[in-house]
Amino acid sequence: MRPLKKEIRHSGIALLLTLVILSLVTVFMTEFFFETTLEIRAIENFKSSFVSQTVVKSMFKAMLVGLALNETDFFNYLKEIYQITGSLTEEVQEISFLNPPKQLLPLPAGTIPDFEDATVYTPYIRPIDHLFNLNRIQKKTGIGADTAQDRIHFNQFVNEISQIPIEIEQEGEQTNNAPTEFRFLELAEASQLYAAIFDWLDTREGGEPYSNAVGVTGAEAEAYTEFEVDTELEIKNRGLDRLSEIRLIAGIAESGVPYEEWERRFTIFNVGVQSDTTQEFEARLNINLANKDEIVSFLRRFEQSSEYYSELGGPPDNSPNLQKYFEHAEEVADAAILYNENEERIIHDKRSLINALKVVEDIGDNHEGMFIYYSQWYEIRLVAEVDNIQSEIRAIVFIPRNATGADSGKAVIKDFILR
Repeated sequence: MRPLKKEIRHSGIALLLTLVILSLVTVFMTEFFFETTLEIRAIENFKSSFVSQTVVKSMFKAMLVGLALNETDFFNYLKEIYQITGSLTEEVQEISFLNPPKQLLPLPAGTIPDFEDATVYTPYIRPIDHLFNLNRIQKKTGIGADTAQDRIHFNQFVNEISQIPIEIEQEGEQTNNAPTEFRFLELAEASQLYAAIFDWLDTREGGEPYSNAVGVTGAEAEAYTEFEVDTELEIKNRGLDRLSEIRLIAGIAESGVPYEEWERRFTIFNVGVQSDTTQEFEARLNINLANKDEIVSFLRRFEQSSEYYSELGGPPDNSPNLQKYFEHAEEVADAAILYNENEERIIHDKRSLINALKVVEDIGDNHEGMFIYYSQWYEIRLVAEVDNIQSEIRAIVFIPRNATGADSGKAVIKDFILR
């Protein structure tokens, strides 16, 4: 009987070893399968990412070619794309090209040839020659506080930011039907923001903060000592590299001005047209792309009878008389936007704009000091998707043009992000 027990014991050990080995093999096979699946997914994701990036880069090149060849035809084509998505309804027939929708919509498959396997989103192409360049407040050579040039920048900034509606937070429980209330910055509030930006940009380290004859003061280093940050916040004392940096400047967040409005109205790029007299780039509005509200809003920036200017004695003697544009802003907008018998908007050149604005009294015919007929600066955002993998391009592009609007040289990419 003992040999039998010995054989049973050996058989039990063998069975146990077999089960252990099978368990280890199962674990190894599961791990192998898991790693193989991950690698396959990684390869597929890499392939999809590569394809989506290729698509979005091809779109970017096509957009640059289209803008360079004919801006008018390009934006007519862009409008057709928005009509395909259904975003232009019977109630909303026009799209603002200067402030297009930020929400990008997927286009139907096959809308853009050669990209049938990818989901392409509506392109975000925005002319930005008319934006107020915050870095223009201070040049590399520096601009003194309360000088003639500073007064011009100050007045235009205050006029621009004072147009922004700021939602008033309601106290207590509110009903869904309660109307939203808004306010606008007072002169003192808007002036304070300008002064703080001035001190953030100027090249002085330390020293007295910005001040002028009407008592506006800026914000130098001592204004930032009470900020609740882990490390000491230092004033930059040079130009902004990103518009988002304004959130660090004293008073910006507290002002309540939505960041979306800063993006809509301001930039840090040297946009516009170079002046023959000052050789500086100055903002210009594309009269052929702006709608009536955008024309009126732009012209309000140049009001020269504002409270600030009045207290300082008005604009410098050599400053062009822009007050007439402000006073007749709505008339200018009505006269400039014309349509032909096919209900197509008339595209102006210098001669046709002069003729159109003759009905507006007292503004003269030097409209090129305010308007352009073709844009040169564009903000571009493009998105493509392949197998749920998105790729995106964001860029600021400069396309130099001659007097007829034709591309007069190679496009310059001032800022570029691919992700």
